[in-house]
Amino acid sequence: MAQKKISEIFGVNWLSIPQYQRDYAWGEKNFRDLWEDLRS
Repeated sequence: MAQKKISEIFGVNWLSIPQYQRDYAWGEKNFRDLWEDLRS
């Protein structure tokens, strides 16, 4: 899966993860589960 910015996924330019936030640690299954939850 190619990396995308949150703004690219949601089509807005005001969403971001602050620099002080720890690294993003989700795997592909986490993304699929979230996407399915958002779609239902």
